[in-house]
Amino acid sequence: MGQTDEECALASGHIAKAGLYFGEQGRREAALAFLERIAAEGRPCELLLQSDEDTVWMYGDAGFAEQRASLMARLAQAGCIFTVVHTISRDGNEMWEGVHEWLPLYLTGAIRPYYYPQLRDGVRMRSLFVAREACALVSNSVQGMGSGALSILLDDADATSALAREFDAYLALCRPLAQVERPESQAELEALVDSYRDAGDVVSAEVSGATVCVCQSRGALGASPGEHPVIYRIDEPRLAEAIAGYIDLRHGSGAA
Repeated sequence: MGQTDEECALASGHIAKAGLYFGEQGRREAALAFLERIAAEGRPCELLLQSDEDTVWMYGDAGFAEQRASLMARLAQAGCIFTVVHTISRDGNEMWEGVHEWLPLYLTGAIRPYYYPQLRDGVRMRSLFVAREACALVSNSVQGMGSGALSILLDDADATSALAREFDAYLALCRPLAQVERPESQAELEALVDSYRDAGDVVSAEVSGATVCVCQSRGALGASPGEHPVIYRIDEPRLAEAIAGYIDLRHGSGAA
C-alpha cells in the first residue's frame, strides 16, 4: 500500500521551529509560553494534557502556579476544552495539589477527564501538552535524574499534528475518570445535589460558585449552576478522597 501525501511529506522531514528549556524553571517558562501562545490565537481550541512526571516544578513556585491558573481560566472562558489524562497513582499530596489546581476548571464544564487504568513502573516519565492546530510542549525524564530535564516547545504544524496523534493513541487506552452530565434545569441540578447531601457521611462546600460534595458510599459530585449547568460524578476512590481532603483543608469540616 502506497503512502499518503501527508505521510510522504512527514517522512521527508524539515527543520522545525522549537524552543529548548532546561530544568524546573525552564519548564515553568515553557508552560507559560505554551499557554500564552494559545491565548494569543484568540480562538477556542482543544488542549490535550498528560503528565506522569514529578510535579514539583508545577506546584513548587506559588507565583508560577497563580499565573498558570489564571491563563487556564482565561482559556476556559474563551471556550477552550481541556482533554486531560490524570495520573491517579500519585501520592496523597500530589493528588491533593492536582485537585486544588483542576477543581475550579472542572466546575466550568471545560474538562474532559480520563485516566490510564494500568500500573506503570515510574522509571521513564513523559509530559505531553498539545493545543490542536497550534503548538505543543513535550518533555521526558527518568526517575531520580534530578534537575536539568529538557522541555521542548514546538511551534510547527506537522510536529503538533504528530504529537496530537500520539496523544489520541494513548487516550484510546484510557478510561473516563468522571461522568459528565448537563441537567436541563437548575431544579434538576439542585435535586441531584440534595440527593447526595441526604445520603449521610457527606462533606460539601461551595467552590468557585459551585457545590462540591463527597459521599463515602457514592463518591464525589461537582455541580456548577448557571446558564449551562454541568455535573461531574467521580467514582474513583483515590480522587474522591483527595477532593474530600481539599474540602476539609480549605473549608473546614464542611459537613453538610
